[in-house]
Amino acid sequence: MGKARLRLFNLRPRKTATVVTVLTGSTISLLTLAILFAASDELRDGLFRIEAIQRQRRQAEAELTEVQAQKKAIQGDLAEAKTELAAAQTRLTRINQSLSRAIARQQQTQAQLNQVQAKFQQAQTGLQKFSQQARQLRSEISRLGAERQRLTAQRNQAQARLRQAEVEQRQLGTFCDSDTVQSSRWCEHKETSWSAS
Repeated sequence: MGKARLRLFNLRPRKTATVVTVLTGSTISLLTLAILFAASDELRDGLFRIEAIQRQRRQAEAELTEVQAQKKAIQGDLAEAKTELAAAQTRLTRINQSLSRAIARQQQTQAQLNQVQAKFQQAQTGLQKFSQQARQLRSEISRLGAERQRLTAQRNQAQARLRQAEVEQRQLGTFCDSDTVQSSRWCEHKETSWSAS
């Protein structure tokens, strides 16, 4: 070993130097590891509990995957709810347009009725001749009034459904953004009740 040419177990000096180097490195490594073990509780816990930690990590990854899948499903339900809301708004717009046309027809009919009544006052001598026309006009007015009431009721129902859908959509957007299992179950329940209605 070096110039001393030391020998261990009758080994050649070069092999003796190799053995001494290996033993020295191993001793240093063992001493370093022993010092680290003595100084760090976390290192000891980590080394002896590494299998449990890895198992917990795999479990956490599985739970994260499940939560992400639930979040994606909730986002899909929310998109479907928004689509249904847009369709409801479109239907409500059409109902409002129909109601506006019905009101315009009713106003036009009312104007015509006023004209007929004015002429009726001016032409009392022709009462029998125009009495049938007056009855027909009153019947038309009654029919239009009934139609207006029906359309108004339909509009009110549609607006109530729309407001309810908007409230539930806002509630769904608030509670379903979280990634908890409880909120996902709540959102699934709300989506089921919404679809049923």
